[in-house]
Amino acid sequence: MTWFGDIYAEQCVPTLMHFLGESLAGIYMTPAGESIECRGIITNIGKEVQEDETGERLRISREWIISTDPDGEYGGVADPETAATAIIDGVTYAVHDVEAITENFARLSLVRLPIKRRSRNSLRRS
Repeated sequence: MTWFGDIYAEQCVPTLMHFLGESLAGIYMTPAGESIECRGIITNIGKEVQEDETGERLRISREWIISTDPDGEYGGVADPETAATAIIDGVTYAVHDVEAITENFARLSLVRLPIKRRSRNSLRRS
């Protein structure tokens, strides 16, 4: 690390996580099935309607900023992968993209996984 990176990791990261981080933001699940509890910053909750051959569906996405220090106070993932999943507030998301990664943080783009239907299609009438 550079001297700036050392100072940033020592002074800025704890302040950012203290004021902006959730107490337990979520659980990062590696593709191998290992779970890692991470405190992080949850931002940009987005909703958009997408159309495909089966009709319309709602796509819910979020950004999750986590530490890249696995041994740190906030939990972390040294090398986040796009094949992983995240569980935030009991909701399962797929890691769609690792948008940015620095010496201290990784910004993950998450997309909510589809909810399994409990009833058959076309059971309810409009």
